[in-house]
Amino acid sequence: MSEKLLKIAEACEILSITPTYLYRLVRERQISAIRIGTRGIRFEEDAVKRFCDSRRITITKEPAASNPGAAEAKNA
Repeated sequence: MSEKLLKIAEACEILSITPTYLYRLVRERQISAIRIGTRGIRFEEDAVKRFCDSRRITITKEPAASNPGAAEAKNA
């Protein structure tokens, strides 16, 4: 295993979340973690990136013709 393991603080910084929320994600098995000893937890860098990718949303801009209220507001 040559992949970098991230500490809690490092993973939180990448995800822009608090440690409390990160622990919750681990408890709910939404992100995978590796137990080190009895108290330590580490995260594979790829697992953190996969978590980010799984939460990515795409916003598409609708054409103006499909929004009839926009044309009325423009003409007012």
